[in-house]
Amino acid sequence: KKEIIQNNIYGVDIEQGAVDIARLRFWLALVVDEDVPQALPNLDYKIIQGNSLVESFEGHDLSKIIKTKNTSSGTSKSKITKNLFGEIQNPQLTMGFDAAHTEANLNLLIREYFQINNSEDKHKKADIINDQIKEHIKNCAGHTPEVIEKVNAIDFNNKSFFLWHLYFADIFENGGFDVVIGNPPYIKEYTDRKAFDGVRSSKYYQGKMDLWYLFACFGIDLLKTNGQLCFIATNNWVTNSGASKMRNKVISDSKIIQLIDFGAYMIFDSASIQTMIMLFQKNKLSDNYNFDFRKLTKPKAKKEDAIALLAKNQNDAEYLTPTITRKDFLSTLLTFNNQVNEIILRKINSRVSYFTKDEVAQGIVFPQDFLNKKNQAILDDFNVGDGIFGLSDYEKNNLHLSSDELELIKPYFTTEQVKKYYTLPCNQLWLIYTDSSFKNPNSLDSFPNLKNHLDGFGEVITSDNKPYGLHRAREERFFRNEKIIVLRKCAGRPSFSYADFDTYVSATFYLIQSDRFDIKFLLGLLNSKMIEFWLKNKGKMQGDNYQLDKEPLLEIPIKNTDKSIQKSIIELVNEIILSKEIDIEAKTDSLEQQIDTLVYKLYELSYEEVVLIEPDFGKRVSVEQYQDVNVVEYEAVNVE
Repeated sequence: KKEIIQNNIYGVDIEQGAVDIARLRFWLALVVDEDVPQALPNLDYKIIQGNSLVESFEGHDLSKIIKTKNTSSGTSKSKITKNLFGEIQNPQLTMGFDAAHTEANLNLLIREYFQINNSEDKHKKADIINDQIKEHIKNCAGHTPEVIEKVNAIDFNNKSFFLWHLYFADIFENGGFDVVIGNPPYIKEYTDRKAFDGVRSSKYYQGKMDLWYLFACFGIDLLKTNGQLCFIATNNWVTNSGASKMRNKVISDSKIIQLIDFGAYMIFDSASIQTMIMLFQKNKLSDNYNFDFRKLTKPKAKKEDAIALLAKNQNDAEYLTPTITRKDFLSTLLTFNNQVNEIILRKINSRVSYFTKDEVAQGIVFPQDFLNKKNQAILDDFNVGDGIFGLSDYEKNNLHLSSDELELIKPYFTTEQVKKYYTLPCNQLWLIYTDSSFKNPNSLDSFPNLKNHLDGFGEVITSDNKPYGLHRAREERFFRNEKIIVLRKCAGRPSFSYADFDTYVSATFYLIQSDRFDIKFLLGLLNSKMIEFWLKNKGKMQGDNYQLDKEPLLEIPIKNTDKSIQKSIIELVNEIILSKEIDIEAKTDSLEQQIDTLVYKLYELSYEEVVLIEPDFGKRVSVEQYQDVNVVEYEAVNVE
């Protein structure tokens, strides 16, 4: 055990407390087998504190290794600069030092350190080692007075960087680690921007990402060929927009061995996070391979259900062996289905078009529409719920706005008005609609009442366009004219709504506008059970809830068809909207079922395939009735 702990296990954590606990656990693993407890092996340069994502200091790259290479004559030498993973780099300024000598000397000192048991001698050797490390950093960063001062002040128990190639040089000389394991930190940038300091220059960094994606990408890089990485982390990376670089890294540079998705079950008591165990092998060659995919589907699952999934004894679960063909899975969502469903999904996805990026937009992102409890504690003179950029009728009228100011006030709609198929035109709230042009402190001088109102909340407005601009106003065209409004998070079934009037909505919604398709045809198609099936299997799910972000919306297959074929669906949609205008609670199930049938026929699905999508379909439509349906000749049923 001692040999394994001292020679085979390496660890890095940003928290010194975690490092101390890890070392203690290793010691406990030893003493349980001993009559007389021995001292803990020297692990100071094996289990180490540091930021494992950052190998730079004050912007200077510390991952360079300068090796000395003999020429063929064996007499002259030239310097070749390589990075941590052996890739040749441009020669760096060495400030007259031989980095290879520094590295070799440091490795020797560390090996000597491991043999010391006397505490005082250990401290002396550690000081020498730390001085060598400081010299290495100075050599890489430059011997300027400013660098020297900052390097000399480094606290080696609280470093904001980690010197992989110095501390673990023996590993990388042999190609990398055999195994990388961990439970990486789950941090979104909008919740903790400081956690991303030093990593935004990484080639794996992107907006809307989670910090653990960087650990996954970097972890694969740390492996030797055929080495394996195993993490437990959030399960939404397979469809998250901010994980596209990680997905491509996994597909390009690794072979997926196993994904165990715990679905809606929360593994960690301390965090409401849905997780997955993932196992990847560093492998750039294998293609068209299968892997082990498991997903817990049991509602209200418990710990024993998760354990049963690991043992493959859980009945309420999916057990698949998907095939990965690298070119097919690059730059797309990673969704996996059983063979029968996959055949249907491929059929649905043949001869189709898709929305373009400029046809889909998210709603407005506020710094804050109404005052929340947290910020009310800062503003004692206001109450929770008071309008900031959002206004009630009373607040709007009480501001005594001029005609010019009223031009900036827009009708604000919420889930109270936006229903499936139909949007109630009677908004109860209003919105101060200001874009990035109102970032200037003088931009509201011509609108004194609005300026005075927003100035009262200035202390809690955090918009990128503060003091007076919305955080993300979006293109205003999406809120005007004819459009489809998409509820971003849907429980039960996806919900798409129609509006042909000014409808300003928050980021709770997405909006679709298109000149290529009839909007009402799209409305019927998107609300159909077939598209629900598509989104459940190919879209973005959070447990049993649909998450209709831009990426899954852009993946929806829209059948290429002419206006005559769309007409039958449009007429049925008009009937539904008319019914909802008369009574928002009107039952339109029969009309929606007729649309479902037409959509199935439009995508040329067989009766048997339809029943697999919608098991109850066979109870209301016979084989003969389905075969007789003709989309072009279909007569919509009059709602009366």
